[in-house]
Amino acid sequence: MTAQEMGGLVRTLLAWLGGVLVSKGLIDNGTAETCIGAITALAIAFWSLRAKKAAAAAVAQACLLRGRQAQTGAPEPREPLNPL
Repeated sequence: MTAQEMGGLVRTLLAWLGGVLVSKGLIDNGTAETCIGAITALAIAFWSLRAKKAAAAAVAQACLLRGRQAQTGAPEPREPLNPL
């Protein structure tokens, strides 16, 4: 599942939950919109931090690998050729 698909699913579920709470009279429409917006913003911030942390770890690992190769004189790994 891609990030866009996950985001769409989360927004749809939050809208459904807001609709249920409004229809039962537990909250009004404005409160539902505010809560859905706040939860969506927090989810986006969390997702962004998680993605950046994973990317930083990959870069650090690549740099570490290059440092080891420079010390040992081993050639850099090459990508396999795509036969297509």
